[in-house]
Amino acid sequence: MRLAIHSVPNVRNPIADELRHWQIPTLSSLATEPVNPAGRDQEPASESFLETVHAMAGANAGKLFRKQLQEFDVSQNLIEPQFQSRLLAIKRVVIASGLTVQFKVRGRQYRAAREWVVLPNEIWLDRAGDLDDLLMKAIADIVFLKPRLRWLSSVLKDALRHRTRDFRATQQPHSYEQDGYDETPAEEKAGESSQPHPGSDPDPKRNNPNPGELYSGGGIRNTTRSGGSNRPQVVAEDIQRVQLKTDHYASHCQIELARRSPEKLAPVGSYAEHAENRIRMLEGHHPDKTSAGGARHAGNLLILSKVNHDGIGTRLSRADVTQALRDRWTPHRIARADGSMWLEGGIAQAIDRVSGEPIPIFFTNWHRDYWLKMAPT
Repeated sequence: MRLAIHSVPNVRNPIADELRHWQIPTLSSLATEPVNPAGRDQEPASESFLETVHAMAGANAGKLFRKQLQEFDVSQNLIEPQFQSRLLAIKRVVIASGLTVQFKVRGRQYRAAREWVVLPNEIWLDRAGDLDDLLMKAIADIVFLKPRLRWLSSVLKDALRHRTRDFRATQQPHSYEQDGYDETPAEEKAGESSQPHPGSDPDPKRNNPNPGELYSGGGIRNTTRSGGSNRPQVVAEDIQRVQLKTDHYASHCQIELARRSPEKLAPVGSYAEHAENRIRMLEGHHPDKTSAGGARHAGNLLILSKVNHDGIGTRLSRADVTQALRDRWTPHRIARADGSMWLEGGIAQAIDRVSGEPIPIFFTNWHRDYWLKMAPT
């Protein structure tokens, strides 16, 4: 079978899921490893780039890195087992303009433009891009198993910034049932050691949403979580939770986004201005409690502030939200202060089972489509 798609206008949903269902391989799965990078004005990157590449190569650094991934709810199953030796094998980082690389697909050679290229002993970056972000994407290609989820490079960047932090689990009592397993923010789940934190600045890019296809892989691991819970860990749900918190809603509550603009929710000069602070106030809420058999995926998962999470309790079921997404849905674009679009989606008016009052909930189009796709028929 040979299939080529040039372009399709006005499409919200990627065709990738359908192609996988039809067992059509991706181009990357058929291509050989890249060779022969080329570009104009080639020059070695500064030594700091190579230092960043080697930052996790030591045994202790690797352990701390894995702990950091746990903080970000990233499954250890996504990590390349030999990533440290592969990082050490990188001997230089090269910057060039108009970067291209050669691939071979089924015996034919092709040359294509690339923003970054990872070779066995080198990393190449295109000068036209954000070199810091491109380096993270290149390192992520080494650290994580293929096919790599695009948002993992952002998680990697945060983990590297705080790689000297260490955590030890503590148990925290809760005044309400945790729907699923421990949904307490990471800073409450772990008591920090006396080891000092490295200096770092908040990343303003984390204030901008970047929604996309929700992870649809599988995987269940029987592990004991903090607090002593023996509830199985669902890998897909772990990944989806991070996607929703960071990529889809930029560390904002779905109910609050339906009511107020991002500028009002996170005023400049306030603690909430930085996503690094806001994400500590967010919790995943399962309308159908997982302790009663509720689904363990993004089709039964809302991202709410702690106040809204506590307040909503059992006032909404998954079926209530599903009905709102189908019957009481209004497309809505959230604009920045300058009028440009910040996030596109819509508002579902769910009905409070106790008071009968509507509860507006903002959904990205990706999240809504996934929720409806997974809804029981």
